Amino acid sequence: MKEEVLQIKTMGEKINNLFKDAYKRHLILVNRKYQRKLVWTIEEKRAFIDTLLHGYPVPLFLFAKTGNGKEREIIDGLQRLDAIFSFIKQEFPVKWEGKEYYCNKDALFCTSEVFEQKYPVLDFDFCMQFGEYELPTTTTDVADSDTVNEIFKRINSTGKKLTKQDLRQAGIVSRFSDLVSKTAANIRGDITFGDCIDIFDMPKISISNKKLKYGIDVKEMFWVKHDIITEIEIRRSKDEEALVQIYGYMILGKDCGVNSGTLDSFYNVKRDNYSNLENIIQSDGSDIWFHSFFEIYEELQKILNVAKLTFTDLLFTKRATRGKSKIFTALILAIWELKKESKIIGDSFKASRVLDGICGNEALTKITEDNSWSKEIRDEAIKFFKEKLEAVTIKQAPNCVKNVGLQTEIFNVLKNILSETQTVDFKLGIIDLNHGSLNKNTIQKMVKTLTAMANTDCTKNVYIIIGIADNENDVKDFENHYNVHCVTINRSYVGIDAEVEKYFNNNSDNYENAVKNVIENCPIEDSVKNDILCNSGTIEYCNRGLMVLKYKNPGKVVKYGGKAYVRHFSNNSFLVEETEAYDDLVIKIYEHTKNQ
Repeated sequence: MKEEVLQIKTMGEKINNLFKDAYKRHLILVNRKYQRKLVWTIEEKRAFIDTLLHGYPVPLFLFAKTGNGKEREIIDGLQRLDAIFSFIKQEFPVKWEGKEYYCNKDALFCTSEVFEQKYPVLDFDFCMQFGEYELPTTTTDVADSDTVNEIFKRINSTGKKLTKQDLRQAGIVSRFSDLVSKTAANIRGDITFGDCIDIFDMPKISISNKKLKYGIDVKEMFWVKHDIITEIEIRRSKDEEALVQIYGYMILGKDCGVNSGTLDSFYNVKRDNYSNLENIIQSDGSDIWFHSFFEIYEELQKILNVAKLTFTDLLFTKRATRGKSKIFTALILAIWELKKESKIIGDSFKASRVLDGICGNEALTKITEDNSWSKEIRDEAIKFFKEKLEAVTIKQAPNCVKNVGLQTEIFNVLKNILSETQTVDFKLGIIDLNHGSLNKNTIQKMVKTLTAMANTDCTKNVYIIIGIADNENDVKDFENHYNVHCVTINRSYVGIDAEVEKYFNNNSDNYENAVKNVIENCPIEDSVKNDILCNSGTIEYCNRGLMVLKYKNPGKVVKYGGKAYVRHFSNNSFLVEETEAYDDLVIKIYEHTKNQ
């Protein structure tokens, strides 16, 4: 049988033209399913720009056309392209003949762009020559995701300086790799609501660096803040490697090993571990495992919050101790073992007392002093933590744990709200302040808005968050009615607590049930209704209770009352309107699901 041969086009493309495609036309995309985060330091960026300024040759940039044939995904060259575009956008100067200079906007015909010209600038003619430099590029014809993944894997398995975990992820799009990536992004805070993003959005979800103030402050990241994994290790994907070990144990059981070969097997389609992981995740559903992890992760978070200490300060008597990520892994899995026996931490304060200085115990010295790690050492540590914590657990009632992982998810939704306004809406509350009664009409409109947002962008989760002001003019009325003061962080966080206390007997379950009872009677399909009911619930944010309604479009037009709606921005506000282009909407959603 003749094997398929891709049609490719090799050419030279001027820096000027690529920048216009990326910046003005938004035609250059990054697919986060297989691309790394931005990891180059400012020194590496400057060195690459220096190479271009000298006119030296550079390696090939490789792209693949997307489904519509207009945009291109970067397969190889993300770090280099970002360096070029960052230089043009005045993010750093380069040293030339002993002095530092910024890119000349006029020379690159960027005079009208919003980024401000910084000084001193490179010579006009010299900078124009930089803009005329032809980068070697190859663009494949439209290829399916499997082909793109295979290209990426082959490129990055031959001499590239990727870490072991990056190499495992390169070219593999599996249920397990997606689960690990999604979990890691939620913890780091660099989650996006779709796989493909504009290259200029990459800095918003990349880790801050010396003199490169990207969107995610590495010092505030859970791993770094709690001194579990260092900044350098985060850039080398050590957080994902820890999650690979945790999920491997959770899904495959105690017989799962910890050595590099075992972890490699999770990503090797020819190995039994790969097949077993895929089959179990497919059978149970990825969300089940995602939520199970965040249930135990958030239990640990509660203990740390009550103790008002970092992970290291609570568990270790000396900060300069080895094996902290291994201790974290063992502790998380001990909580997991308790959960499997239907036991949860009953008193977070008592649990913090149990864990106070616990790593000084000689039972853990193989990890904390020798930094040793094997299946046997891991299992001994898990058993040790489990026995210590068992005394502060209580029996978990069936189905009493809800909204697992939703809190962490919403933290990241709110971090990215400036770029995700089409998929999120806010409501002050559910009580009619004039009559002091449940406003069923408001809740019905929320559900209608959810369907409209799902139709507008079928690639993303959509949310209504109750307890955050969508109209600042109403905040004063709310504060006066309940005699409370809101918290302002970009938006006004009023919370649902005052409504819960005054109208629902101070019981958030009553509040949640009141909302869900209205949803039960909304004119939507049962499958849509069940999805919203199962994924919605109450959380805490900024010390305020919130209720979140969540829906993920499975790839079809969603109707409310027999009509399809979309959400669009007009006259400085979002409007939900019945769509007249129903057939176009069906085609758009079909094309998206076909390309998945």
